[in-house]
Amino acid sequence: MASFCYRIRSTQKNKLVKIQILFTVGRGNQFYVDSQYMVLTDAWDNKRQTVKSRFTFTDDFTEQQGRELTKNLSELRSHILGEMEAMADTVGIIHRGRMREEIS
Repeated sequence: MASFCYRIRSTQKNKLVKIQILFTVGRGNQFYVDSQYMVLTDAWDNKRQTVKSRFTFTDDFTEQQGRELTKNLSELRSHILGEMEAMADTVGIIHRGRMREEIS
């Protein structure tokens, strides 16, 4: 079954970066796409895939922006899961490499 998660890729502290969506299909078949959403590296929790609950917000990244980002990522997750289910209904159960073939 195909799955996905959110991640950021940066080694620099306190930098505004794009959130990536990492898709995994089977073993060893991974691809990612940059989303339109950005977050400070210090504010992101990789394990929970959301904004840290105990982050000290600043003028660069306000609490309102954090709440809005969390809401938008939740809506995006629901949309992607719905599309994946629709695709699975259309082409059958997604096996290793199958999703990649359908998207290509």
